[in-house]
Amino acid sequence: ATHSGGSSSSTSGPLVSGSGPLSAEVEVFIKDNALDEKAARELRESEVYVQKGVLSLGKINSCTNPSAICIARIRSAKTSPMCVGQNEAQEERNRTIMEDVEKFLSENEVDQRAASVLRAQIPEVQRVIIDRGDLFDCANQSTALMGRIKVAIDAVNFDRNRMRAAANSSELGVDRTLDNNPELEEFIQENRLDEMVARQLRRLDAKVQEIVLVRGSLEGCRNPSAVISARIREAKEELAAKEEEKRRSQATSSPAQPTAALMMPMMGMGMGMGMGM
Repeated sequence: ATHSGGSSSSTSGPLVSGSGPLSAEVEVFIKDNALDEKAARELRESEVYVQKGVLSLGKINSCTNPSAICIARIRSAKTSPMCVGQNEAQEERNRTIMEDVEKFLSENEVDQRAASVLRAQIPEVQRVIIDRGDLFDCANQSTALMGRIKVAIDAVNFDRNRMRAAANSSELGVDRTLDNNPELEEFIQENRLDEMVARQLRRLDAKVQEIVLVRGSLEGCRNPSAVISARIREAKEELAAKEEEKRRSQATSSPAQPTAALMMPMMGMGMGMGMGM
């Protein structure tokens, strides 16, 4: 009678240490990954589906900051709640992606830091990176992988924000069809660019897009997406150099003008004084 109803909320409400269906697994995960108190508390207090989502992505003890990665996983899981059936399917997809990640790392010569960063990403980001293919053509595969990770994170975030904005517009009855450049879309299709590079190209400033497109077709290239990534980087550097040159030109020509402007009143004063004398 003293504990009537005390265990009824263990499966649906927040979990604390020592309660709930995943409490043992959660505590092992916290210990194995050396999570700090904040991350451990947030994981313990999360709903069951969130905990399952975090744990299904595997260990993060090889990362520089496993606690930060854990909190990021928790927030990601909270933004995409799923029913039990969907959750099981997602777990299976996560396992497949984890296997693909390990296969990708075994086939490419990347250092421990780059490998750890890839393992720590959410499945959406990992899938985008792996789908771009191997890194055999890259002189420094670790650096190339880190670059891919950054671009993939930006692309996934962009897609999420666009979907969120589209959903909000739909609720308001607003038509927000993307007004993409037809020439750009034709270029993407003709050169068979992968989805990540295509998204990156669409998001660029019009001047950068023009520089990329004016360099012509990629017919005959083994990896056109990699070539476009290089073109984008070079185009940005070219525009940045032009802006810097323009800024320097303005800086060197502008100091003489204020000096002349200041001298005119002084000359007038001198002439007035001379005439007064």
